[in-house]
Amino acid sequence: MFSLQLKQGECLYSVITRHWQRLGAPSSYRYRRLLGLPSRHRVHPFLTTHLSVIGQKFGIDAELLLNAHTLYPIFRLVIPDSRKLAHSMLGSGKPSPVLIARLPQVACDSPFTIRCCPVCVEIERNQKGFAVWQLKHQIPGVVACDVHGVILNEYIMGDGGADRNFLPIPLSKHLRHKDASQQDILLAKSSTFLLHECCCKFSNHIEFMDWLQHKLNYTGLLTEGGYIRQKELEQVISSTFSDHVGIEFRQSNSLFSKACIVSRKGHQNCAHPLAYAILAYTLSSIKASGNTRADKNQVTAEEFPLPEMLEDARNGLSINQLCHKYSRSKCFVTRQLEINEIPHASNSMATDIAIKEKILSLAKMGKSRESIVEELNVGIGLVDKLICNTPGITDLRKSLRHQQKIKHSTEKIKQVCRENPELSRTQVRNLAETEYATLYKNNKPLLFSLLPEPQQPKPTGRKRKK
Repeated sequence: MFSLQLKQGECLYSVITRHWQRLGAPSSYRYRRLLGLPSRHRVHPFLTTHLSVIGQKFGIDAELLLNAHTLYPIFRLVIPDSRKLAHSMLGSGKPSPVLIARLPQVACDSPFTIRCCPVCVEIERNQKGFAVWQLKHQIPGVVACDVHGVILNEYIMGDGGADRNFLPIPLSKHLRHKDASQQDILLAKSSTFLLHECCCKFSNHIEFMDWLQHKLNYTGLLTEGGYIRQKELEQVISSTFSDHVGIEFRQSNSLFSKACIVSRKGHQNCAHPLAYAILAYTLSSIKASGNTRADKNQVTAEEFPLPEMLEDARNGLSINQLCHKYSRSKCFVTRQLEINEIPHASNSMATDIAIKEKILSLAKMGKSRESIVEELNVGIGLVDKLICNTPGITDLRKSLRHQQKIKHSTEKIKQVCRENPELSRTQVRNLAETEYATLYKNNKPLLFSLLPEPQQPKPTGRKRKK
């Protein structure tokens, strides 16, 4: 009675609906009891729960249903609680997978919405005799079919018990045909690409982020220090999703800028699934379009022959000759020569060594660039150049600024507590929010040692007994 052949790309809700129709569409209460589901269970279109029970009834592996007939492969990349989501979908659905997947925050519409393409429905009915709810059409934010370029027909599954009935695909005469915009079609293609890659390549968020970093590095969108060239990435995304560079990007700034944010290494926050789809689709299509730094005959950081350039500099080649020979900027060549202490004559008015030592001495003390300029009467460019070209001094200055920030916050909290000994911890925090947050983030034991003793909460809403 419960045997049913699964179709590739069909969501589990469609499988259950087809079986329900095959049995003659009995009452939804009776059918849930046959499947072993709670009487008022809500079957979600792409985050279906009770998969272990459903798989046992249909004679199908529950893990297969989870990975091939739900959108779990996408959401395990989007959210940090992928194990918790899988446990909820395989089990009783508590806590709700809708809340675990952050659908109220990331989705553009109701989390209980199902869609179909009118052209896909017509083709399937002509070839097979029946149509199915396709999984790729249920990705949140997708409004068009990636194959036929038409707007998807959307159906809200209702509330107050109405969504607990199974919704078959409407007749063809009731389906609306409307052409989609080019950007909607590209977004649909990117989401389908991400779904395919998630099912075939990536098993968790870490693997996906490693792949992103590799792609960013290969396409030249990652600096030598591991930072992303945000402006260039925005331009690449804009040119991929728009015929006119920058126009569509500004109109959909929120979604596309989020794609740039999630590309950062170590990003763990929840984001819209389409942001990941846009990023993956763009980086995968750059190679074909030739819009990469690696395709421009430039020497990459890993291939650059730095020892040979330094040897040529010691043998007397000028900076201009080095720039021409190694296809590098004058700033880069000068920086490498100064880091390796190779003398050069790029400036006829070279700064005295004593002045340079004074600048570095003040910089190591943590003084700002402006104060060094005022004290020594030198140019800001020289000060900035020496600080950037001296190994280790930048990290030292960051550490000194951090220590100074901690010291300032400590003194501020002490002053507030000394001048107002009757205040509670919450009142102290309200008077020095910035300093409180700094110590809370960096040194909690120090903060709690400075604050007054915590007070017991007082009962509210009732009178105390005398």
